[in-house]
Amino acid sequence: MLFFSLIVIVVALLAYVILDGYDLGIGVLTLFQRDAARRRRMIEVVGNVWDGNESWLILLAMGLWAGMPDAFATALPGLYLPLLVMIFALIFRGFAVEMTLQRGASDRTWSRLFGIGSFVAAFAQGVLFGGLLCGVTVRHGVFAGATWDFFGHGYAVLTGLLTVTLFSLAGAARLQAKTDGALRGQMGAIVRPLTLATVAGVAVSAALLPAATSAQLRLGGVDRWLPFGYAAPQAEPPGRPVTAHGRGRRGCSSPWRCCPSARP
Repeated sequence: MLFFSLIVIVVALLAYVILDGYDLGIGVLTLFQRDAARRRRMIEVVGNVWDGNESWLILLAMGLWAGMPDAFATALPGLYLPLLVMIFALIFRGFAVEMTLQRGASDRTWSRLFGIGSFVAAFAQGVLFGGLLCGVTVRHGVFAGATWDFFGHGYAVLTGLLTVTLFSLAGAARLQAKTDGALRGQMGAIVRPLTLATVAGVAVSAALLPAATSAQLRLGGVDRWLPFGYAAPQAEPPGRPVTAHGRGRRGCSSPWRCCPSARP
């Protein structure tokens, strides 16, 4: 039963990072899009799929609850704040995207609110994950930590920003594949910088994890460098596909390959 639950959890996590990850990333990118027509086109890309993509998050939660009930019940009290922020941000952005699609392309209020909701949801997910990596204080089988322990001396803020960057990369790659003209070129221009920023964030978070976590990590000389060796090869390949894609030769698949591998 545990093995089956682990499969469900891993599949749901990867599916959510890839699918709703680009969904949230497009929302974040709308905050930096000044052209109203392009911003409208970006929102239309996710208008019909945002709700379905979030169903993977429900499957992930149910997999954790059913497969690891003791761990789920013990860790949850220490992560209530980022979890609630994430849930309300997802609800808010869902309402905002529907309101945006019902109004004209010139309306900026709801599109900006959609972008803010996307940023907050992505950041809260990264903070949630960082809090888990930092560890949860448990005594006698129950949570015994403080309300703000999940910050881990700022480590959760790093993983939150890294998650926003990762999702923005996925969103840019999706827009590059689904749009054309000036918007496609604009997204192609930012894919490589976002990829490099994601790889750098993974390297920094991997280096700081032993100091941030409460778990006893015993890494040998070779094991200590494995996170860097895993992240570094991802930095170079995006350059070639992005350039070729800009010339109309083939799609940019490298950002999609980086998304699940770079999850903090």
